[in-house]
Amino acid sequence: FSVSLKALSITTKKANEILLFDNVITNKGNGYIASNGTFVCPKEGAYLIAFGILNRRAKFIHLNLIINGYVAIRAYTHGNNEWESAEKVTICSLNKGDQVYIEVLEQGSKIYGEHYSSFAATYIDDL
Repeated sequence: FSVSLKALSITTKKANEILLFDNVITNKGNGYIASNGTFVCPKEGAYLIAFGILNRRAKFIHLNLIINGYVAIRAYTHGNNEWESAEKVTICSLNKGDQVYIEVLEQGSKIYGEHYSSFAATYIDDL
């Protein structure tokens, strides 16, 4: 799947909020659920997972890639007076039904959209 944030920007309403991407580019296997921002793994295997966000003149932003409720990797932007981005790419072994999403740790984090912020995963091999 591949999704992006189409809206101009979003501001998180609570701590540990799941980031909802409102533009579905592709969703082969129908694993990404746009209504709750979660990828539900349709097939066991190794997956390449990537995400990135854009931040400008805002406070810092901490992001977690969550798999089944546990932190897999983290990303951070400082939020100074310039444009900043945070991107991460990883390869994970997933089982069918595993749940994967991006979590924003702080309430009030402003994340820019216009397709600069995105989340994607693709199946690469059997386990």
